[in-house]
Order: sequence, then structure tokens, then C-alpha cells
Amino acid sequence: MKVIIKHRGRGRIRVQMAQPRMSLEQADLLECYLQRLPQVIRASVHERTRCAIVEYQGSQAEILRAFSRFS
Repeated sequence: MKVIIKHRGRGRIRVQMAQPRMSLEQADLLECYLQRLPQVIRASVHERTRCAIVEYQGSQAEILRAFSRFS
């Protein structure tokens, strides 16, 4: 899944999905996927704005690779 980085800080990143729409089901699936990653502390996905906010430990590159693996 392609994402656009909107904001990033130490241990936190906010990205927007590069798709025109997101259903509630898609948002729920992505949120569950992100929360199961070992480096993720907290994750939330908003279907209206197509944004995901992830608090994590470790490398930001690992989180971005996780987004690219999700489909």
C-alpha cells in the first residue's frame, strides 16, 4: 500500500493512504495489522481522512516497510 508521510517525529508517524477512498472495513483491517506488529505501541486509522497514526519503537523504515507489505 502506498502512503504519503504527513508528519513524523521521534517514535510517531502520521501517514495518509494514497487511495481515493477507504472503507471502515479497510481501516479496521489496517489498524489490526499495525497493532500486531511487535514494534508498534499504539496505532489508529481514520477512514474519513485515510490517515494512520502509529506510535512505535525502533526504526521508522521498518514501519514504512510494513505499510508497503500490507494489501
